[in-house]
Amino acid sequence: MNAIEFLKSSTLYRSSSWLKPVISGVLDDSYTSQIIDELLIKLFNLEISSTIEKAEVDPADHDPVQNPKKHIHRIATIEKIENVGLLNLSEKMTLNPGLNVFYGKNGAGKSTIYTGLCKVLGKDSKQVIPSIYGSNNNSVVEITCICDGSEQNIIWTSKESNPDTGIMLFDNQISNVIVEQDQINEFDLAHLKSEYFVYIREVLETLEEKMLFLLGRRKEDAQQIKEFLSEKVPFILTGNFTKEKVHQHVFNDGQSKELEHLQRSLDLLNREELTESIKNIDNAVIETGKILGTFGSFHDEEYTLSYTVESLTRVNKLISDYNLAKLALDGQTAHSGIVPESWISNTTWSNFISTSIEFVNSLEANEQRKFNEETCVYCHQPLESDLSKKLISLYRELQVEHSSKLRGLEDKIKAAISRLNNVLVFLDSLNSTEPRIEAEFDKINKIGQKCIDSNDVKKSFEEIHEVLVSKGTLNVESIYETIKQFCEFYLDLHIQLKTKSVELKSSLDQKKQKILELQKQIEPLVIGRDLMLYKHKVIEFFELNEIISVIDKRKSELSRFKRSLAQQKTKFMNEEIMKQFENLLKKEYENLEFSPPDVWKLKTSTRGDVNKRVYSLNDKKLSQIFSEGERKIHSLADFFAQSELNNYQGVYIFDDPVNSLDEDKMQYVSKRIMKLVDQGNQVFVFTHNLVFLNMLVSDPGKDKINKVTRLSSQVHIEANKAIDNIGAMKERHREINKRIQSFKQRSILDITEYELRNVYDLMSGYLEDYVEQKLLSGIISRYRPNIRMNSVDSLKGIESELIDELCELYEQTSRKGSRHSQPIGAPKPLYEELLSHFELLDLKFKY
Repeated sequence: MNAIEFLKSSTLYRSSSWLKPVISGVLDDSYTSQIIDELLIKLFNLEISSTIEKAEVDPADHDPVQNPKKHIHRIATIEKIENVGLLNLSEKMTLNPGLNVFYGKNGAGKSTIYTGLCKVLGKDSKQVIPSIYGSNNNSVVEITCICDGSEQNIIWTSKESNPDTGIMLFDNQISNVIVEQDQINEFDLAHLKSEYFVYIREVLETLEEKMLFLLGRRKEDAQQIKEFLSEKVPFILTGNFTKEKVHQHVFNDGQSKELEHLQRSLDLLNREELTESIKNIDNAVIETGKILGTFGSFHDEEYTLSYTVESLTRVNKLISDYNLAKLALDGQTAHSGIVPESWISNTTWSNFISTSIEFVNSLEANEQRKFNEETCVYCHQPLESDLSKKLISLYRELQVEHSSKLRGLEDKIKAAISRLNNVLVFLDSLNSTEPRIEAEFDKINKIGQKCIDSNDVKKSFEEIHEVLVSKGTLNVESIYETIKQFCEFYLDLHIQLKTKSVELKSSLDQKKQKILELQKQIEPLVIGRDLMLYKHKVIEFFELNEIISVIDKRKSELSRFKRSLAQQKTKFMNEEIMKQFENLLKKEYENLEFSPPDVWKLKTSTRGDVNKRVYSLNDKKLSQIFSEGERKIHSLADFFAQSELNNYQGVYIFDDPVNSLDEDKMQYVSKRIMKLVDQGNQVFVFTHNLVFLNMLVSDPGKDKINKVTRLSSQVHIEANKAIDNIGAMKERHREINKRIQSFKQRSILDITEYELRNVYDLMSGYLEDYVEQKLLSGIISRYRPNIRMNSVDSLKGIESELIDELCELYEQTSRKGSRHSQPIGAPKPLYEELLSHFELLDLKFKY
């Protein structure tokens, strides 16, 4: 049963209902993009322009028949590789249509070539690092390949990524992924037609994209109308309205007239500006409260005047006490007969004497005694007479007896004067306050009236101030009456304003209640009128939402169908394809002489549209149980089984595929690779393993390999070289001689250390070839691990002196080159030494 038959017999197909025209079109190979458009028109009653002309979806992008994936059959040439690691390949390298082997030791640079090929072929997970010896960060790889029957040039640069070409790749990283992660089942079996699962999914994705486009357009239209309605008839978005109710809605003339009447009543109420009036009256209440607070205080709504007859009488008493204390002090001074009486009554003289005494008291004790008994504090002359000393003593006694009492009275008078100053300043400010208070008189039936004249009360406080300064006597009754009359006026005004404020606030509450009642009656009438006015827009809005709801529903059904399709694909894969894959995998296991444990299981798992194969050993993964060798066996078996099941024809690339394998399994891998070559595939193998190389190359004298070696600052490729050909020695010798001859044409100072080491690397490699090709020829080679015992007798003819000279020269060339690590402080290579060593090599060890 193929995929088409499987799907048509499934419950999914029979229950597809509205999707059946699309599904049938794909399965019958009659699908065109027009089928989707006709389906959308039928489902949503749409104009064809809304789905085809305006939709930004190209159906061809989802038509697998119209856009088959391009396939690379083989790589013809490597045109160039620039700045990929230490490799710069500027000469075109022609590749074999079958097997291409790249051999080199660890660190020789094979991975550099491998990574460059991966990048140009779209395997983006591989990382390319430019040469560490240059500042250029741009890498370039260019190849020519045979693609769909014609040559095609492919270029990769480090500034961009190439699309995946789908070539088959196997390396250690992929080997680990195969073991450690579940693998996606990407099988392409033509006879089972499993690709139809993909075709249907892609067509459904096209349908889904068009539905999403329609949904987006309808949501945009609905949002625009919603914004319009939220401004004009916002109640539609929050009320319990339906399209049927809106259709049936009417608004007659009687309702229109009732609405006009209610709105006029509401307008009349809104014209009354009570809020502003209450605010102004409350401000006047605050102002009158400040005035009253200046002359008295409120306690539980009762006002008490501070400036009473008693308080004003206390002012007279304070002044009287002060005058008596001053008189007593002045009288005793006068009785002394020392100071003229006219001076004693003079305030300036009194302050002068008091200040002098205070100054002397602030001095140190010995200084006080000096100015009290010996020296005049004013002229600093000695006190000559007893009378002068007696005067100083008398001043001090009077200071002690009366000054403290007098000073206390003076402080009280000063405090009273300070308070009066504040009152006078406040009274001056009433000129600006009174107009604001008078502006509210019309609200308390005082139209045309003015505030009480504040000048009278100001004069009374100025009189109090003058008496305190001059130490005179207040006219208590007169001053009290003036202040009392002033405060009684503002107290009465304060009470009237507060009462009016309460009345207006009560009226405002009643007005608000009336407004609320009118608004409650008006609201349904306004809704009815506006709904009638914008009825067509509201209906359009409801219809758009209905379409959006239907599209959402169909979209959900489509998503469920896609999930079910993935499940059907999984079922098909399990029942048909996975059986074949498991048989091939077990065959590969058998050929690799590997028997998995009895608890080994293979099953599939699907998440979304992705179907994967899952390997397990009970509840453990393979990576938790398998050894390193077993992991490699499994990954190779999985790779070869998938390749055979898909019957993939094209390019295969293997990078060190036999790590951790013994020779028997290497032998099978080499045969398996050669089977791919025999099937017409182009195969690339990168290896450092001589045993594996020997197995791949059947005729060392004829079969060619690409030998990779690393010099100090570059990777060198010897393309299409025979393994046992002594010509390699000749070419290496010519290269050494060529470089030395070029050195002779230059100044010694211009020859760099790197250039000298490169030549030494070539010389040490040449000596290794000499041992292999000349001394051990016919016995063993680096590419043949088995020893030819019948040729061992030829070793008897080798002179021991020659061996000593060869070992010594090899030691020198190795230490001067870069192929081997050098100890710290090792001497640098010298040009004269290089000439001497080459002369010895040319004399004793020439090919």
